[in-house]
Amino acid sequence: MDVEIRKAVKADAEGILALIQELATFEQEPDALILDKKNIEEDGFGANPLFSCFVAVFKRKIIAIALFLSAIFYLERSYTASGRSCCD
Repeated sequence: MDVEIRKAVKADAEGILALIQELATFEQEPDALILDKKNIEEDGFGANPLFSCFVAVFKRKIIAIALFLSAIFYLERSYTASGRSCCD
């Protein structure tokens, strides 16, 4: 399995959002999400980013993300497209 782990770029915003939406559904809170692709592009890749992100890519698809907030360094758990967590 050739998985590439790299720093996210603006073009990854849609894939990042997809996993965030999947996590919200997994947590049974899909309606709590008030985030869209534009928010991710601006807040993660704009002039003053509020977060940074790494992505794991397999066969050109983002399968996992790790988000780091600028103000706080707190990673509750990583989340993958399969719905598995490192901390379950």
